[in-house]
Amino acid sequence: MKHFALGLHLFLFSLSPNLFASTALILHATANPATTRYEDYLKIKSLAEKLEASPAAPTIHILFASGIQSLPAAPIADVLQIDEAAENPVEKFVPGVLPSNQPVNLQNVKKSLEEGSKVKEPLFLFLSGESFRKDSEICLRLWDFPSLPGSSELSQICLSDLASQLASRDRPTTVIADFCGSAEIHQLAIGMDGIYPRVRIGFCGFSAMPEIDRDFSCQAGKKDLVLSTSDYFLWKWYQAMDRSGFVRRDGMSLSENQIHQLRIHNPEVDGVSESGYLRKKEFYVQQLRSALEDNPTRARDLQGSILDLQRASSQMQSQVLRSEKELQAARDGLINLQKRLMKSWNLFVRSGKSGLLPRQAQLEIEFFSSQEAAEHINGVASLFEMAKKSVVAPEEALEIGNYRSQRYGLALNWAFASVNGNLYRLALQIQMLEEQVNRQSRIHQVISQRASQIRQVLFSRQILSAWKMITEIHEERALAELATLQKCESTEI
Repeated sequence: MKHFALGLHLFLFSLSPNLFASTALILHATANPATTRYEDYLKIKSLAEKLEASPAAPTIHILFASGIQSLPAAPIADVLQIDEAAENPVEKFVPGVLPSNQPVNLQNVKKSLEEGSKVKEPLFLFLSGESFRKDSEICLRLWDFPSLPGSSELSQICLSDLASQLASRDRPTTVIADFCGSAEIHQLAIGMDGIYPRVRIGFCGFSAMPEIDRDFSCQAGKKDLVLSTSDYFLWKWYQAMDRSGFVRRDGMSLSENQIHQLRIHNPEVDGVSESGYLRKKEFYVQQLRSALEDNPTRARDLQGSILDLQRASSQMQSQVLRSEKELQAARDGLINLQKRLMKSWNLFVRSGKSGLLPRQAQLEIEFFSSQEAAEHINGVASLFEMAKKSVVAPEEALEIGNYRSQRYGLALNWAFASVNGNLYRLALQIQMLEEQVNRQSRIHQVISQRASQIRQVLFSRQILSAWKMITEIHEERALAELATLQKCESTEI
């Protein structure tokens, strides 16, 4: 899943500003700075600079994995940058310095949250980085600085812990979550009072949408809808009302005709004039226009009822899963062949006949053979070692990065030039599978994007339909809670 753009975060807060956040907490979770990407550093840096320049001028607390800068060594180099301009993209570690930054360990996270929970004004919380599922909840991985990269000193903080800490606040907390499983923040904020959705914790926010109605997963490169807590609240209301026999709080049941109207609702001709609803409808119209351009064969479904959209979304999701399965099978086959190649390459270098520079041969024999990892031809363990050496021996770290970027290409060219028929056939198989993986990746990306567009249109139709229905049946408590959430979401930073 591709994380949604920082500019969109800031746009969302500009919709109807009526509150000002006095304090901002920025937390980028990671189990190890060796896996912290340069683009993550730029994202956090850009956000901090925008906050500093905002009219609200909030107090900013940053927890980022560049805590290694506190070590008595130079240069500071603790975020991973890939030089795409090079013939073979080179991985290297560069400074990740941020003003007022603290190491992202459990002690600092708890301390910052405790301080934030005491703030009497609105609080802004930005969460990003590395997440995982622990039992039934989503947690963020933390690095227990001052342990060096590659150590086993790991800890975590779960979203339920964050929610508990924020629940005691009597002023709004606005959360932007940018990680896999981020939609769980809405599940913590919105509960059920019997059959009725309700706001149960005093925070709101924005996340990516994909995980709200399926198992936790994260697909690289996947774009999806930005989901607000108020959207999720309305979506839950749609789910509650979309069934026979739904009983309103006043004791009356929704009629079969009302449920039918819920399912065939057309926002373009519904006559609702509330300003927030109209903004949401305008966004839906833009989604629909984009989806129609990219999915002309689905025009009838996209412009049909919610039931038509549900059927189309289900069909597209089946195509996505089938495409994903085919792509993963090709990738697994390629990785297995690449491992065989690199093992043969290592043995060849050990023979002393490779023609490599002495330092390259030394790295291959003494470093990469022991750093090999099952999931990658170069091994993620080599990144951890590079991160440590970037502080204590920066020149050696650069040597490792340079050879690491050339290693696979050298091995593949050697196999193609080999008089050993088995090696040549192995290289040929790898080349063919690489082409297959690239081709299937492009196909999968197109299918996923189209499925996502249909799903976005469906979701927008459902929340607009729910909004219209709770207005028509005078569900005053739901409307009041919706207004509270939207006020929280419009907090200016």
